[in-house]
Amino acid sequence: MESSQQTNPQEMVRVTLELPRNIVDWIDGLRAQLGFRTRGVLVAQLIRELAPEAQAETNHEKRANAA
Repeated sequence: MESSQQTNPQEMVRVTLELPRNIVDWIDGLRAQLGFRTRGVLVAQLIRELAPEAQAETNHEKRANAA
């Protein structure tokens, strides 16, 4: 998804996922165990933890654009 306009990396975007029931059950159990209020917050946290390189690249791009 490319755009000529700069995007805000903190902007929230709604996405829909189709997942097998067993994965949804696992997410719900993990959500309750960790105290998250919604599935979306948990999924976002899991992705952040699984993809630290993507976050590092985003931070690097922000610094380069600010210079």
